[in-house]
Amino acid sequence: MYKGLVLMIIDDDQEDLEIFQEVVSSIDPSITLLQSFDPEEALVKLDIAGSNLPDIIFLDLNMPRMNGMECLQIIKQMEKVKEVPVIMHSTSSSIRDIERSKELGATSFITKPSTPSDLKSKLLEIFRTVLIGRNN
Repeated sequence: MYKGLVLMIIDDDQEDLEIFQEVVSSIDPSITLLQSFDPEEALVKLDIAGSNLPDIIFLDLNMPRMNGMECLQIIKQMEKVKEVPVIMHSTSSSIRDIERSKELGATSFITKPSTPSDLKSKLLEIFRTVLIGRNN
């Protein structure tokens, strides 16, 4: 259903990455998921990526060394990836965080769902809205 779809998740929480991977695989095992624990490492991966750029980037807000807002600012300045939709993916539900991330260019902001089934529903909703017009 989502053959050829490439996602990237940038999150320093190993458990969150594993759950995200499991849920993405349950939606469609052909989806490629690029993972990064560290925003700086993710920026390098994005900079050197050839044609295998992600279709959507999921970006955690609270990370050490560089937070999600700082990473988002850099992504939106990178010529080859600035048009890639970025979904802020955080435990925060602060209106201030949501507004700031949208000001910086995030497509959407989701509070991390508490269960894998809630995450699956949220991802399917994002795929439907963000990937409109894409041939799957």
